[in-house]
Amino acid sequence: MPNRFDFASHLAALLQSEVAVLGPRSLECADAAELLNSIDDIAAYAPVIAAPAYCAAIETLAAIPLLMRGRFRLIRLRLLRGYLNSIQADVRMRLAIRAEEMALLGRWNPYLALRFLLHRSDAQVALLTALGFLFVLRIPVKFEAACDSMARLLGNARAD
Repeated sequence: MPNRFDFASHLAALLQSEVAVLGPRSLECADAAELLNSIDDIAAYAPVIAAPAYCAAIETLAAIPLLMRGRFRLIRLRLLRGYLNSIQADVRMRLAIRAEEMALLGRWNPYLALRFLLHRSDAQVALLTALGFLFVLRIPVKFEAACDSMARLLGNARAD
């Protein structure tokens, strides 16, 4: 009996060859989440997905709940930590620059508030990392609230 052409397997093989051609490359958080969630056969190539050196914080925070769903929990945790590291420098820099602007203007209350936000952002990153470890242990966690809180923190930092 002749073998039937299996379109799904052929499509998966084509996608795998595309991923293999790309090799290790950085992907934005939403792109990585979509890639991991779309086709199970690509999961063998998931370890080569890496977080870029720099990510836009708000977009990354919006995509983290999508990233942290599904199988391959250790790979997702590795990516989460990479994305948190890639936004942390940007978050710290933006909050610190804004605090220095307030100090130069002699507005000490906003300066102190922004310095407090800088420490709070470190706590938010630690919370998201802890949620990632709980996710790996298969404990049900909700990333949406923590990501929304961090996004609000960044939104408040921009407002005067």
